[in-house]
This record gives sequence, C-alpha cells and structure tokens, in this order.
Amino acid sequence: MSHIATYFHTPSDLTHALVTACADALARWRQLPRAQRVSVWQCAAVSLVVLGLLVAFHQVVSGVVEQAALQRQSLARNTTETLRCKALPGQPARAHCLSQVLTRVAPEPAAPGRLLAAGGRHTAQ
Repeated sequence: MSHIATYFHTPSDLTHALVTACADALARWRQLPRAQRVSVWQCAAVSLVVLGLLVAFHQVVSGVVEQAALQRQSLARNTTETLRCKALPGQPARAHCLSQVLTRVAPEPAAPGRLLAAGGRHTAQ
C-alpha cells in the first residue's frame, strides 16, 4: 500500500492513471492488424469452455470427496464392529461375530445377468 501512496497522492490521481492506462491499451489494441485482434465471440467461447472445464473439475472433486467420506465411515463402522466382536466372551461367539462382520464388509459378487433395454434393470438369466 505504501508504494501506491507514493505514486498517487489522491484517489483522483489513481482514477486518472487507470483511465489513461485503459485508453493506452485500447489504442494499442486498435493498432494491431485485424488478424491479430481477438474478437468478443472468441473470448466468449473460450470463457464458456473454461467455465465448463471448471464445472467438470468441481463435479469430479466433489465425487472424490464424497467417496472418501463414505470410505471413512465404512472403515470406522468396520473397526467399531470388529472391536465389539473381539470383546465378546468365548471364542465361538467371537468367531461367529467376526464372520458376520466380514461378510457385511465384502460385498457379494453380482450374479450373472443382463441389462434390459427397457428400464435398465439387472436381471439374472
């Protein structure tokens, strides 16, 4: 801020400098050959592409964050259930409890089937 204060003593000095800089830039832009000037439509198209890429990136990152949260919840639930099972008295009760926990953690493989064209439901053959 001190550098700005040394160059511009009043707000009107700053405003005048900005207007002058914009006018100079516009004059230089108008001096460029027509082939080198970038049209408004090109800027708008590039802006839309960049915006679309940002939205896609946001969707991917949001999905990853949600997946990580679900994975953490699953791990915490599995750890809690495993500790509860290990605290049970008697080896048969512990073994039975742990086998139930393990079957809940590992999903069963999907049955062979096909997707129906109408409705898209998965059915066994």
